[in-house]
Amino acid sequence: MRVVALHQSSSTPFTLAGLVKDAGGIALPGAVVYATSRRSATSDANGRYAIDGLDRAVITYLIRIERAGYKFVPDRVVLHPPINGNAGLDFTAEPRKRRHTGL
Repeated sequence: MRVVALHQSSSTPFTLAGLVKDAGGIALPGAVVYATSRRSATSDANGRYAIDGLDRAVITYLIRIERAGYKFVPDRVVLHPPINGNAGLDFTAEPRKRRHTGL
């Protein structure tokens, strides 16, 4: 798990936004990014996501990302709200390896 410390301050809401791509750098649509289970956003056709209205008064957010068939390293990030402005966080995915079962 990675920790991103951006500090906290005022009660003005902020936005967490970023890009989700695969290991080859291609945009990955359909990934769901969660901010401490309170809010989420799904990456669009260009791999972009944005979670608006996050509260700076929250000390930390646990950011998770999921998409069927892919794994993310890290798949969780601890985010401290920024003092000013918004926060950016990009994710890179690798295809999950399929498990073969002997029949």
